[in-house]
Amino acid sequence: MSSIMDSIFELVGYNRSTPGASMDNQQSFLLNGSSVNIVSRCQTELCEIIRHKFQCEATFEGVDFQGDSNVFKKKKAPDTPGKRFEVTLPSGTRVSVWKGDLTESKVDAIVNAANSKLQHGGGLAAAISKVGGSKIKNDSEAYIRTRGSLPTGKAILCNAGNLPCKKLIHAVGPHMPYKPNATEVSQARRQLEETIRGILDIVVEHQLTSVAMPAISSGLFNYPLADCAETIVNTVKLYFQSSPRNSVEVLLMNNDEPTVAAITRACHQIMGSQSSASYNQAAFSNTRGAANISPDIVQMGNVLVTLKRDKIEEQQTDVIVNTVGQTRHLSNALESNVDSPRKKAGPPHISLMGSTVESINEARRWLTGLLLKSSDEISIQNNFIQHLSDRQYQQLTRLTGDGVSVEEFLSKGHACINVSSHSREDGVLAALQVETMLREVQEAFVRGEEAEMKLITGSDASFERKIVDPSSQEFMSAVRPFRQVPLSPIKVERVENAALKMLFDFKKQQLKCASSRPMYQCIPAQFCDLVGRVGFHAEVAPPEAPNFGEGIYFTATVEKAREVWRANQEEHLYFVEAEVLEGHSTRGKPGLILPPVMENDPGVFNSVHGGPEVSVIFSGYQALPRYIITCGK
Repeated sequence: MSSIMDSIFELVGYNRSTPGASMDNQQSFLLNGSSVNIVSRCQTELCEIIRHKFQCEATFEGVDFQGDSNVFKKKKAPDTPGKRFEVTLPSGTRVSVWKGDLTESKVDAIVNAANSKLQHGGGLAAAISKVGGSKIKNDSEAYIRTRGSLPTGKAILCNAGNLPCKKLIHAVGPHMPYKPNATEVSQARRQLEETIRGILDIVVEHQLTSVAMPAISSGLFNYPLADCAETIVNTVKLYFQSSPRNSVEVLLMNNDEPTVAAITRACHQIMGSQSSASYNQAAFSNTRGAANISPDIVQMGNVLVTLKRDKIEEQQTDVIVNTVGQTRHLSNALESNVDSPRKKAGPPHISLMGSTVESINEARRWLTGLLLKSSDEISIQNNFIQHLSDRQYQQLTRLTGDGVSVEEFLSKGHACINVSSHSREDGVLAALQVETMLREVQEAFVRGEEAEMKLITGSDASFERKIVDPSSQEFMSAVRPFRQVPLSPIKVERVENAALKMLFDFKKQQLKCASSRPMYQCIPAQFCDLVGRVGFHAEVAPPEAPNFGEGIYFTATVEKAREVWRANQEEHLYFVEAEVLEGHSTRGKPGLILPPVMENDPGVFNSVHGGPEVSVIFSGYQALPRYIITCGK
């Protein structure tokens, strides 16, 4: 217990970290009372919401997961698990791509995407540690005590504990900043190649016949997925082509569809398409006959692999594991026949891991307000509420009842949903369902905007948020306007988005604007990435009082921005500095959804204003985000 608490207190000391683009920033806080029950019922959705809103990963300890609550039962059908690709290399080595749970793989060895401290606190590492039991943690701590940190690019062989595989390989891939640039990716590629070769060296040296590995470094470690997939596949191919080796089966296995698709695509490009027709029929056919194959059997040389859907607790196997790798009770029950099956890993708590200290601060603030405060009413303010579909509104209607009330309203241009309940637990679960809907709506909105940008520009939308050196002249120029108000700039990020720049230039020519004007907008933390990806939209930062129209507001000064966007409950303030094309402008008024027509001209105004310090545009392409400035209050 004391070692667990020591770890928690160490995590709380995250403020000692320099704010940067690494997932090393961590913080934990304890759960109590109804918050434990809430987390136990909806941990999957909660993780997705936190990842979407704050770019943070959340893990839960000391909680017996009960499965998802009824309010979350309507989900998109999962993609079919199983094998997606298989090829036999000239050396006899078979390489295959699988969608599945690595912790269930009955191979000679599975690979854990570990960090240098072998602290398995998030993502796949946490799932492996939970299913494998205390042996995984004990062996890892023993290694660190005797040999120190495991360097990037290295791998070690350990016992597998309660996992169904025979051995466990801990491998440390490159840990990259959030949104790495081309130079950083190039440097990390060599480290990832070294990591994969180290894994395969262990497999060959210990005469293991099969190994299952994930897309190392692509998740929490921020390695771009497409490049990660190509690097792993190419390294495996070159390794077994370079010299004669024993025949080995390499399974590239992941549990999320985007990663599986990326690995499959890389295999087709690098190794060629040689997957069996029998598998393609079973995995990709959507005919009724294919759906009735049970169990699915895949021939892999002399080995038959059975893919079976059934009740896991009824299987007559040496070991059973939880299909999602998260159920604490099942994991503890497997650890030892002596241990109590109700034992938990210390007091219930949430651990947050994020790319920046600020993102963790925001996630902690939001979670604390949601889970630990005693108010009977939860208010969600987000103008993407207006994008909810009829189906989603029907879902909102179904949430009402059994003591839960869901009220939607529009006040001064702000869309809000209030959730109230006699039971705090039921109210929070209903609010999380609303947040899940908003996440889906925003993701669909961004996909649509990116598709439109690609259609216009002919290029894929991509962007980077690059931290500006605090000692540089660029940083000094960006924060100079903030010195006139009682704000402390913490960080400046330069936004680079070639597609948005192209669209901005198109708009500049169309409006025949000779120049643009640097202006500001204050936005919620959860929309910083959205603005960088698809630019400005009215839903992102509605003003406190939309007195000059329903468009996109900007201010000439930071001080005015604080006045226009007063209602901010977040830990920090997030300002976007943008170049704005005002063109021909006139005085705005409430209710305008487009600029008014010019009196003595067949055209329309390009924008409206509320005096010299407020400008309102009605096309997001009239503004180009340049910097995101994070300030302490």
